[in-house]
Amino acid sequence: MKIKVNFDYSHVHGQSEGGVRNSECFLCKAWDRTSGNSFLGPVKHAHKMLGVASQSAWIELRKFVRQNVKVLYGTLISCNETADDMDWLYVKELMMFIGREHVMALAIGNEVELLHTQKKLVTAAAAALATIVVSLGVLRNEIACKLRRKNISDKCVNDIFEGGYFYTKVMHRANDLAAAMPGFSDVKLTTVMGGFILGGEPFVNTREARVLDFFTKINADFGRRWAWSFNTYPYFDPHIFMDPARSGMVKGAWPEVG
Repeated sequence: MKIKVNFDYSHVHGQSEGGVRNSECFLCKAWDRTSGNSFLGPVKHAHKMLGVASQSAWIELRKFVRQNVKVLYGTLISCNETADDMDWLYVKELMMFIGREHVMALAIGNEVELLHTQKKLVTAAAAALATIVVSLGVLRNEIACKLRRKNISDKCVNDIFEGGYFYTKVMHRANDLAAAMPGFSDVKLTTVMGGFILGGEPFVNTREARVLDFFTKINADFGRRWAWSFNTYPYFDPHIFMDPARSGMVKGAWPEVG
């Protein structure tokens, strides 16, 4: 049976140097375990334990990357330590499978500073559910009130920064690169954060998002090995408007052509 794997290269950027095309690719996930082609438990060679579809995907990806592509690998930081560690297992195996020479950097977590905002979403969803079940007469009022107050993310919010979970995982991933992955000890490290962190001087430093404290320790540990990465979203900027004179154009975005 042959399986054809098609990749979305929308996050690939390229430039030429001396006639040779160099490209960069951001790979935010090595493999999604929910695809049904996953392994269970720690193994030495993850790519050999994957299902047929995932093996084919990794082989095709390696063919593409070895055409002079550098990959920024992303690995998960969430409220689920088991999921985080399993994701890292996939990522480090894929990094070794493709090769050190094609690694741009390792991004540990994506917008971790915003995890605490999901607490509000969970609470709102619980409140909505409580309202529904009360209206249907399924639960008594006092039980519904407890459901409204239930906040399953409080521990996670406290653990991520205040409890040191994020920092500990960064150090673990860095140690893994040195101890378990020969040739990868000098890989650049980063985490991708958004504009929210600029809400402090110089970075936000609240109980839910102690970004300044985190960066202070990280800078002391890694120095110039640490790369600073930020997501920017121009469409959230209230000072950018569509040019009313030219449909679909943003004023000043493109040079005027006579």
